[in-house]
Amino acid sequence: MRRAFANGDFADIVARYEEMGYGGQTPVPHECIQSLPNGEVVLDQTCTEYIKVAMEYTRQAKKELPFVMIGATDGESNTVKFDSFYTVTPDDIPGLSAQECDPNLVFTRNPQLVQDFKDAIVRANGNGSRAVMCFGHTHPDLTSYYGTYDTQDLRNTIQHDDAIDNVRRSAGDDRAQVVDCVAMANGDVDFMFFDKNVEMFYKVKRVVGTDAAGGSEEMQNYQFKTPLPRR
Repeated sequence: MRRAFANGDFADIVARYEEMGYGGQTPVPHECIQSLPNGEVVLDQTCTEYIKVAMEYTRQAKKELPFVMIGATDGESNTVKFDSFYTVTPDDIPGLSAQECDPNLVFTRNPQLVQDFKDAIVRANGNGSRAVMCFGHTHPDLTSYYGTYDTQDLRNTIQHDDAIDNVRRSAGDDRAQVVDCVAMANGDVDFMFFDKNVEMFYKVKRVVGTDAAGGSEEMQNYQFKTPLPRR
């Protein structure tokens, strides 16, 4: 992860944050992360509505909520379209934490999700696209840094690629990818991609939702201004 950010101001800022003793919640300023060229995420109506519900839940309950989405790339472009949304069951809600969340709670406990992802891989393999799984969670407004990623989020982003490896192999196609999403209490819907080939993180700067009438709506992302670390 350090190699992915070994660039000037970023390395210095994160090191200063680490000195403040945040541990796994050490803030990672998105302002220092590169944007994915021509990157775009398109959410169908269901995914758009559920992400809004998830953000409202995290505002009210002050807890992080995990979710997973399934979709595919648009051919070989950097556009990803998501059309399936999954989250925890009502029984899981009482155990959710304010500042720690594992989307694997959704992935590992939902056999139907795993089967749906296998089916998505097979479909993508047949039409020249690439299946994508999104591991997501929300951030409540609990600290002055809530609207950005932290170092644990980025570790998870790297590790989630390993989490789907068995599914990829069982579906007979290793091209399926993962992205991560954090939906912030301020309304930001931030998508992040880790390119393991070049060991770099990229943020997706355009997110398009679908409204109830089937029209497109630009969704807010990366608007949170990360406070600078104190000396």
